Amino acid sequence: MKSIATAVAFAVLASAAHAGTDSRCYVPSFLTEPGAALKRVTESVKRDKKLSIVLISGSPSQTGGTKGLRSYPTYLESTLRERLPGVEVKVEVRAKARQPIHELVPLLPALLDETKPALVVWQMGTVDTLRQTDVESFGQNLRRGMAAIAKGGSDSVLIDMQYSPRTDRLVDYTAYLAEIRDGSDAANVPLFDRYEIMRYWNVAGNFDLSSLKDDGLYEKIHVCIGSLLADFILRGAGLREDKGFGG
Repeated sequence: MKSIATAVAFAVLASAAHAGTDSRCYVPSFLTEPGAALKRVTESVKRDKKLSIVLISGSPSQTGGTKGLRSYPTYLESTLRERLPGVEVKVEVRAKARQPIHELVPLLPALLDETKPALVVWQMGTVDTLRQTDVESFGQNLRRGMAAIAKGGSDSVLIDMQYSPRTDRLVDYTAYLAEIRDGSDAANVPLFDRYEIMRYWNVAGNFDLSSLKDDGLYEKIHVCIGSLLADFILRGAGLREDKGFGG
């Protein structure tokens, strides 16, 4: 993967190339390339004119930890509805705060049987990193979870942790990020690399992620994540007809 320092060299050109969009959302295309097909999504959209997505997470931002603020699943749903006219789009969040991966994986078969989504978006890593879960055990559970989702007949997309320069000084995500990337590659499951996307924004100066100001930064970030993730899913499903924020 190209370095963030290399990617920053394209920031100025990117802003000009994407006039008419919020240029702060821009990231180079190599950071938003799915690398694997979402065949169930393609089939559901083209045959059934439906797209049901279940997002599973242990993040406080998905479990009421940021009351009054909208997070990226809201923007993911609205963007997909706009990009897929005539298709019934539903994004359902199933989240339990501070739930580690070993507690979640055994619950997947019942969840999939209940919701029958075309796509599972699985956000992971932060809770287990903070709990210092054994890295090998984390990777094994990740693989079991992806296998359970595939067996249940759904596509999956993995989402790794957020990047923050403040928490990055205190928490070492390296081993867990590597497990997520290795698991994604081994299972041929797309990884939406939120960590590197946000690190790019911080280095390029798109957003000051060390800021503590209450200036709407949370929702601005989530608007971009939701829009980029929608584009990522459409790319993976072969349904992307126009350019999004990735260059």
